[in-house]
Amino acid sequence: MNLAMDSANEKGASGAARPKPAAGRRNLAAVPARPAARENTPPREGAPKTPAKPAVASPIKNLALAELRPVTPVTTSSPVAKRSRWRWLLFLVAFVVPASIGSLYYGFWASDQYVAEFRFIVRAPNDLQSAATGASGSSGAGAVGSSASALSIMRDSYVVSEYLSSRQVVEDLVARGVDLRAMFSHADVDWWARFNPDRPEEDLVRYWRRMVEAYFDIQTGIVWVTIHAFAPNDAERLARELVALSEKLVNDMSMRARTDAVAFAKAEVERAAHRVSVTRETLRDFRARNRLVDPTGTAQQSLELAGKMKAEIARLNAELSTLRTYLSPDAPSVLQLRNLIKSLEQQMAEARADVGDVGVEGADPNKLAELMAKYEALRVDHQVAQKFYEFTLLALDTAVRDAARQQSYIVSFVKPVTPTKSTYPNRPVSILIVIASCAAFWLVCLLVGYSIRDHMV
Repeated sequence: MNLAMDSANEKGASGAARPKPAAGRRNLAAVPARPAARENTPPREGAPKTPAKPAVASPIKNLALAELRPVTPVTTSSPVAKRSRWRWLLFLVAFVVPASIGSLYYGFWASDQYVAEFRFIVRAPNDLQSAATGASGSSGAGAVGSSASALSIMRDSYVVSEYLSSRQVVEDLVARGVDLRAMFSHADVDWWARFNPDRPEEDLVRYWRRMVEAYFDIQTGIVWVTIHAFAPNDAERLARELVALSEKLVNDMSMRARTDAVAFAKAEVERAAHRVSVTRETLRDFRARNRLVDPTGTAQQSLELAGKMKAEIARLNAELSTLRTYLSPDAPSVLQLRNLIKSLEQQMAEARADVGDVGVEGADPNKLAELMAKYEALRVDHQVAQKFYEFTLLALDTAVRDAARQQSYIVSFVKPVTPTKSTYPNRPVSILIVIASCAAFWLVCLLVGYSIRDHMV
């Protein structure tokens, strides 16, 4: 209290104006100080002893002390200041700096990129025929053929879409005279998007996959291709080159299939021709060994000849009986007629023996049957080989005709054109994405920092 009064006196001596106390509030400096009770003063002799009263703190005194107590300032070494400084530093590093760099890049430095696109579908000449056959419902073969054709087209479309983002297409473009390294490393392209021409081939392939997008829609069968470049003419040229390479790939795959089909058909024709030759040689050896051109025809002729001889012998016997009625047995006419009948009987017996007639002495009934069975087997083999040879010739002719036409082809219904306006990057959207990403990163870092601090306490 004395300190407060001394301070007031000094201010009054200096002539400074004292502030007017607020209404309803007493000036604590004007209140006279009460003498403090002396704790060590002994009581006077003869004085009555009174019980000691408990010390009661004066609210006015406490209020004065609270107003006069000096406020401790927040220093930079306090924990609160350290936490505040850490939060601001994190905000600056995790949000302000990267967001500013990204916004400046997409706003001023990012080079314009031009996008050219084309769309195509893989078709086959027999698609409509297979679909019509399957829709007619005349047989299940049409539906099977249509399904097989659809699967083949889907497979070819997948192959083309994968080819457009592969290393092979990069090599094919270079082989066609397209200098990708020079195209993507212009001096006017910004440093971040520019390709270093001194990098190896693997880096060029990775860069190419960033600049081209190929998507196959399995529901419609359409292949979407977009190409990014830093010049409109470059984008259009790359798109046209990719269309040509896609057509070449589909044609090569179809040609390979057709070549294999023709080669297989030729091999089948050669095998069938060899089989026909072998069966023909076997049949000729059989005929030469048995001296029979056609055992069945020979047997039939022998039986017809034996029948004719039998009828002739019967007629001669009737004539001999007539002559014997008025001529003697030794007559020349009778002897001549008997010799003729005997000769015909001998010839008829030989003819019947050739066909295996069991009624003839010395005839082998199994001889002609065996010959006929062997001959029929050889003849059937030769006929089957001949029919198979004719079928393989027809298959070869069909394969050659199919190879003469294009089986699968590309229908490009959205053709590449030269872009007139840069569509990438979309600067406002890119800046917003950068800011949102940096804000999310800052919040994640802040939460991680709080979590670490809570675990360290």
